Amino acid sequence: MAKSTHLTLKDRQYIEIRLSMNRKKSEIAKDLKRTKSCISKEIKNNTDPLFGFYSALRAHNIHIERIKQSRHKHAKINKIPSEKLHEILRRELGVNKGSPIDLVHVLRAEDTINLRLSAQSVYRYLAHDRLQGGSMYKMLPRMGRKYRRKAKAVLVKIKDKISIDLRPSRDILKLEAGHYEIDTVFGKDQESFLLTIVDIATLYTIIIKLPNKEAATTEKALAELFTNTLLPLKSITSDNGGEFANHKSFSNKFGISWYFCHPYCSWERGMNENTNGLIRRHFPKGTDFNKFSEVEILAVQNILNNRHRKRLQFETPKDAMVRMLGQAA
Repeated sequence: MAKSTHLTLKDRQYIEIRLSMNRKKSEIAKDLKRTKSCISKEIKNNTDPLFGFYSALRAHNIHIERIKQSRHKHAKINKIPSEKLHEILRRELGVNKGSPIDLVHVLRAEDTINLRLSAQSVYRYLAHDRLQGGSMYKMLPRMGRKYRRKAKAVLVKIKDKISIDLRPSRDILKLEAGHYEIDTVFGKDQESFLLTIVDIATLYTIIIKLPNKEAATTEKALAELFTNTLLPLKSITSDNGGEFANHKSFSNKFGISWYFCHPYCSWERGMNENTNGLIRRHFPKGTDFNKFSEVEILAVQNILNNRHRKRLQFETPKDAMVRMLGQAA
């Protein structure tokens, strides 16, 4: 459905006309054979705030100007001495396990170089290096790998589930700390496990090593966490894994709501899945978690909670959690 080409002036004129008729973005996307996100980004990025509405001609001019600027930014990165640039890339992407967005933010915050680079410049530089036979692209979070389809697992029957359809909207949950998404990360041969817990509002992450993935073990680990810490607890959202079968007894004990996603809809816990990807950068697939101590796992947790996050306006999850706890006090 999606095209690889940019929107044309004719496409933008069509968008302007349809928006004036109060048509939905999904309808416009279908007519232009684009994705809904493509249309949404076009309207968001290319609407001039001085106009107050979407203008096709103005949007097209903004697009052309952005292309010129991106080419200029690409030239900027080539002004950095290669040895210095490679040192920065190895430090931020390789050692600190960051992304190009994190790298650019760190450079701006530290004022290491007197150039305002973009994340796209870094991606283009690494892509060019790869074409030249370089291997720096392997420091990227996905390392250039394609996603593979997973075989569908057999679902465990869980009683008295509350559907995620009944959960308040994500925008509401972001207003206060204490609403979590949780999941289980499997180790080598599915013989070691990590329980990952992420706060929706602050992205604060907890990682707990489990001896097994039995429901009683998971319930005990969660109970110990929220009994022995000051972390707020208002709701939990999980997938349909059998390790969460004791949700009702836990919910009754702590007086919270526990929501379940629809089967095979991992995007409904997209934030948790993304966090698991960050954890996998430290513990790649095939890792035996039994070989790592609680201290080593806690070290990874601290790295994630002290990492500047774009969604938090580059505040760290730790600072965001402290701030929200202070507001609630």
